[in-house]
Formats: sequence, structure tokens, C-alpha cells
Amino acid sequence: MKGLKEHPEIVRIIKAEDEKNQWGENWHSDVSYNFKPTKAVILKSIKIPPVGGDTCFANMELAWETLDEEIKDKIKDKKAVHSSLGAEFFIEKYKKMEGNEKKNYDEYSNEHPIVRTHPETGKKILFVNWTYTKKIIGMDQIESDEILKKIFEHQAKLELTCRFTWTENAVCIWDNRSVIHFAIADFYNGRGLGYERIMDRIAIEGDHPQ
Repeated sequence: MKGLKEHPEIVRIIKAEDEKNQWGENWHSDVSYNFKPTKAVILKSIKIPPVGGDTCFANMELAWETLDEEIKDKIKDKKAVHSSLGAEFFIEKYKKMEGNEKKNYDEYSNEHPIVRTHPETGKKILFVNWTYTKKIIGMDQIESDEILKKIFEHQAKLELTCRFTWTENAVCIWDNRSVIHFAIADFYNGRGLGYERIMDRIAIEGDHPQ
């Protein structure tokens, strides 16, 4: 995606008043499909709707600690495939956002440990997410789907989450390795809440999950 002219490292995310899609409208960890997923994200609100548009976060260290022991045994030391389409997929539904000159519709896939270790704290992290994690390696698709479904449901438990309510010019910074997040789209046209939302985003490159 094309960054701002004066600061190309900043991507401006714009949802127009009449658009029903919202960036990040599912549980995910940003670009977990990359070989080196993002380490941290800085998000600043430029223009927010008068109501709605909160962001939910879920703690994946706590998710691992509280996961069913039987599932833990099944996924221990296993990897999963994370996949997504290229940048154009993320902006084609947003008329006010611009891609780079080279249109990128390529598919990106990488394998990562289901349980990664935080490189700074040493804590275990449940590193899968509903949006990008497609299959557990070493399992057939049916078994993989069943286990991932249980994990995704566990990750979304309210007791693992917190909710960030945006105000104008608010800044939110999170460790993208340790949490997943969900941008709540409850302010668009189909629900009688058609408002523009503008956010500036900076992503900090991470390491290869271990």
C-alpha cells in the first residue's frame, strides 16, 4: 500500500461514509502470513465516527496458558500455514485508498510455530488467528479445521480481551506478537451508521517466529 507522500512509512487507512467494509473486521495478527510478521503496530485516529469503531484485543499469552490441555498436546511442536493475498486485495474495496504503481495480487504463505516464544520475555504465545491461519501441518484438513475452530473460539473468549474506545488523535501501540485484534465495524451504512473513519498506521518489522 502507498504511504503518505511526506512520510511513506505511514499508511493512511480511509473508510468512506458509504463503504460497508472495515479494515481488520475479524480476529487477526497483522501480516502473520509474512516470513517476518510485524513486531508492533502504531495506530493513530485522525477522524473517527461519533459512535462505534472500537478495537478489541485478545491476549495470546493468556490464551495459551488457559487452553485445554488435550488441545495443547495435539498442537505441541506443530506448525501452521498462514496465507493471504497481496496488498491490492486489502484496498480494492476502499475508493479513497491508493496502492503502489505495481499492482500486487500475489498470494503469500508462510509456516510458523503454532506456539511461538516471545523473543524478549520468553513467554509462550498462541500464534494462530481466524483470518490468516489455514491449516495445521501434519494433520488432514478435517482434523486441522476442527482443532483450529476450537482454538479460534477459545481466543475470542471475553475474559481474554479488552476493548479500546477511540477518541480523536488517540494513539494505540500494541505488541503484534502477543495479541490478536478485531476492528468492530458497527458504524457503516447497512446498520444506519454511515461515517467516514481515517486512521494512520505504522508497522514495525519483526523477526521470524521461533
